[in-house]
Amino acid sequence: MYTADVMQQSKQALARFYTALRFLSAADPIENTDFEMQFKTAMDDDFNTPVALSALFELAHEIQRLRDKGEEERAARHGALLKELGGVLGILQTDPNAFFQTGHEVNAEKINVLITARQQARQERNWAEADRIRQELTEMKVVIEDGAAGTTWKYVG
Repeated sequence: MYTADVMQQSKQALARFYTALRFLSAADPIENTDFEMQFKTAMDDDFNTPVALSALFELAHEIQRLRDKGEEERAARHGALLKELGGVLGILQTDPNAFFQTGHEVNAEKINVLITARQQARQERNWAEADRIRQELTEMKVVIEDGAAGTTWKYVG
């Protein structure tokens, strides 16, 4: 049955998958894994999508585990498999950053201006202004993540 709660749960599930895929480098999918076998067996069983999705969640968990161990190449190969198997269900074909930066309340241009202003404030060691901008973004339901490659953001509304 379609309800707002079910839609929210679906969005959260997609967010878990896209979180696993975020920041992975391009790679060829790993082959002949238990995840792939579980997924295919479920799909061959009269399109048993709950079991197929369960295999995808386990795969997403494995990606995070590999990242935590510093095994980025293996994580990327597992990520490619997750994207490939998700494609069978018509999901996970969007760039992860694009997924996190969409929503009916998102003004990407304003968010990017604020992030640039925050970066400038940080360079000038104006911590109060940087914190104020972060708070403004939080109120817009935007989470920013500072990393080696720069600042990224995602909408969490």
